[in-house]
Amino acid sequence: SEAPSPAPSAAPSATPGPRAAWMSGKHGVGYRVPGGAHYGTVNFDAAQIAAQIADTPVSHFIFGLSSGAAGDRYLSPHPVFTELGMKAATPKDVDTNVWTSWNPDSVNVDLAALDDIDVFDAFLTAMDRIGVKVIAYLSAQGPAMLNHGEGHAFDHPDSQVGFLTGGFFVDSSPEACQSLAGVDKCSPSVRKWVRWVAQEYGIDPYNFDDAYVEGSALNFALKEAYADVVIDHYAEKFGRRLAGWWFDSGRYGHRAKILAAIRKHNPDAAVAYNQGVKIPLRNNNGPDEDFTFGHMTAHKGGLNPPDGCYNYGMVLSAESSLDGYVYAGVTPSADYSNEQTASNPYVAPGFQIGYVPDARPSLAHVYLPAQELWNSGELVWNDRQAAEWMHRILRAKGAFTWAVRRMGCGGCSWENQSLINPPDFEFLKRVYTLLPTIEEYQFNATNCDCLSELGTSGNLSWGCGYEPPEDQCKNDDAWSFIFSGRSKACGWVCKAPASSAASRCRTDYANGDGKNAIEACPYCCKTSCPGYS
Repeated sequence: SEAPSPAPSAAPSATPGPRAAWMSGKHGVGYRVPGGAHYGTVNFDAAQIAAQIADTPVSHFIFGLSSGAAGDRYLSPHPVFTELGMKAATPKDVDTNVWTSWNPDSVNVDLAALDDIDVFDAFLTAMDRIGVKVIAYLSAQGPAMLNHGEGHAFDHPDSQVGFLTGGFFVDSSPEACQSLAGVDKCSPSVRKWVRWVAQEYGIDPYNFDDAYVEGSALNFALKEAYADVVIDHYAEKFGRRLAGWWFDSGRYGHRAKILAAIRKHNPDAAVAYNQGVKIPLRNNNGPDEDFTFGHMTAHKGGLNPPDGCYNYGMVLSAESSLDGYVYAGVTPSADYSNEQTASNPYVAPGFQIGYVPDARPSLAHVYLPAQELWNSGELVWNDRQAAEWMHRILRAKGAFTWAVRRMGCGGCSWENQSLINPPDFEFLKRVYTLLPTIEEYQFNATNCDCLSELGTSGNLSWGCGYEPPEDQCKNDDAWSFIFSGRSKACGWVCKAPASSAASRCRTDYANGDGKNAIEACPYCCKTSCPGYS
């Protein structure tokens, strides 16, 4: 298969200097809205979130154009998805008071006959009215789900969350999958997209499994189609209304082609990819990157809360930047977000981060959740620590984004789908009132107000405190089982209590020895233990 081409020549920029210069010294927020047809998109009111943040110092909003970290659904119509009959993959004006996940007749609703809802367009309009710039959040794995696999698509029968947020509109029965693809289990949207791409890109015959084989002709064609068909359409549609693009699963996209599609319609858009080393911050993607993706040490299902000292290197990176920008050349070059970092590197005598400037600056952008997990869990930050870290990054001319929870994000509310969760919003307001922090800093490499409920992963215990539960509530750290082709442990099971312990504390989630989640993970699956809810 063809190797990815070099970065394309961009159209002349209307703004001199780095494309992310507008972010320097600024901060924003972001949250997740699942794409497609479901209660969240039907009830999303962009005017509500605009009114909520209008009087805050928020400069930008990272908002999903695709469905969070998945690329299977979108928040704006797409003509090819409509043509292919990828049901429920984009928002529709459907009565979600009648057509629900518990109504078996929902699968028979003719969504194609209903009006489209363009949630993303409405959001752009609302943000423009209050002067807040929008960065589109997408997953570069695209509709084929090249990273997570078909089994994690919203309309696959194994996807419980997907089913509850629109998958119930799609017939993914064995009969339907046999008729479509000759298999008993499938994601109809993935299968239709892969078949169409194979036909359009001249791969005939094709083997569906090759979609997930890196370097295969089909895999390469799917990456090309994501850029040529998906990104090009949205980049043309939204043009200069979009200030930037943030791509999750960055390694699963054809970066050069993605960039070409964006630059063709908006040469000034700032772009970031979730790909590469996290700490210290650096330019991981050469000419394809305008600002750092800014992700922290992996939270591992809540094991590593975001306020741990293992993330302090992000603050030091910004402070070591050159006028807010970082570069590929950085010392030390090690990845301190690695859970095997056995000791605190930031307390070593003479420790400092240095950058070697070149022609490819990337703005030092830090993107942290306000809560335990990216979209759920409890608020964890000490207000003062949050304000200090934020201030230090902004003072160094970097940029900062808080990932917050949205009301209804767990499916518990049918209204106010656009508002930031009230406790999260109050947290933001408290932190904003502490800016700028002019007193002596209290939180540093050794003083982080962090407590891991489950115990940090790997060797990161130096970064966050842990108070072990009673023996009868201790999880079995050696236990794991396979779910949709991936190994899952108690950290994953314990993410469920944010919505419902019953959703993952199940007897059928068991390892090869028959030990199930309820037995292995008492901390969150036993009613008398502190992690259960």
